[in-house]
Amino acid sequence: MSPSINRVTLQGTVALPPRWSRLPGGAMVCHVMLATEEHAYDWNSGRLAPVTVRHRVVLGGASALRLRDTLAQGAVLRVHGCMEYRRWTGRDGVNRTATAVVATAVRLRHAPVPAQPVAGAAPASMDDPEIAAWLADYDAATARAAITPPRKAFGRSGAGRRVANLGQPRQRTAR
Repeated sequence: MSPSINRVTLQGTVALPPRWSRLPGGAMVCHVMLATEEHAYDWNSGRLAPVTVRHRVVLGGASALRLRDTLAQGAVLRVHGCMEYRRWTGRDGVNRTATAVVATAVRLRHAPVPAQPVAGAAPASMDDPEIAAWLADYDAATARAAITPPRKAFGRSGAGRRVANLGQPRQRTAR
């Protein structure tokens, strides 16, 4: 039998508020519903239509503790892990199955913007000169990023060229 691979990489938005629990040994575990978007062909309209797919993700260990204060609904996560399939018989005697991604590495890509303002802070106003200056700088930086062409994979540093030429024998030059 050949070796098999059970590896999953997902990047999506946290669809529901995460549920935190403790295992009998005291370890923290977080259950997250991660929503990803795919495109599927719609036969009725003849176009590609977005389809939202939800995945159950289980976070544990140090990654769960690290995200304890920042993980919320609307956050964008990148998860690396493996698929786990479970079967059990429910209280009503029906056989049930569940599929979940058990995360081995998690990275918070974007934290959600808090919906309510910080207690005691004045509400932000567009008339505030500091906010207007920040927005002007942000818009200028965004415009520069949109105009600037992307860097080439094989730039001046030569690092990419060295990686690309690993399979080729090295040629000696006479000096």
